[in-house]
Amino acid sequence: MYSFGRVTPNNPFSAGFIRENFNKGVFLKKSNCECIVYRIKINEIQHAMLINELSRFIAADQFLRYNFLGLFTAAMKIPMRRENHYFCSQFVSELLMKINLLQNPFPPELTKPMDLYHIEGKEEIYQGFTWQFGAASLGSANRGCVAK
Repeated sequence: MYSFGRVTPNNPFSAGFIRENFNKGVFLKKSNCECIVYRIKINEIQHAMLINELSRFIAADQFLRYNFLGLFTAAMKIPMRRENHYFCSQFVSELLMKINLLQNPFPPELTKPMDLYHIEGKEEIYQGFTWQFGAASLGSANRGCVAK
């Protein structure tokens, strides 16, 4: 599972593209984090498109940063697109839009986590504390997490 979040658990300003692990980093320090994990069915074409997009992010991970400024402008309903800068719901919505799974009336730069909660056809596979979910369950490419 990939996201945009803290690279260094003790420093909220050291943030960028990360591979999430519920048993390390911020989640180890804050074991009382609650989450809901969903699965969304996609077809083979969407899967290939998603792998292609994720590969692009993985290849550029050292250049990707957290979009702190965009997070604040989004709160004021002002989209701010910055090259190589994302916040988590912006990243997820951009990927889902690129594979034609999400049609928002607004750009990814204005997507809030709760906007992702309304995706049709999602299947809840877990709800509870992150420490109870377990790292072994995170291996599937078609799983994602929207924090409460």
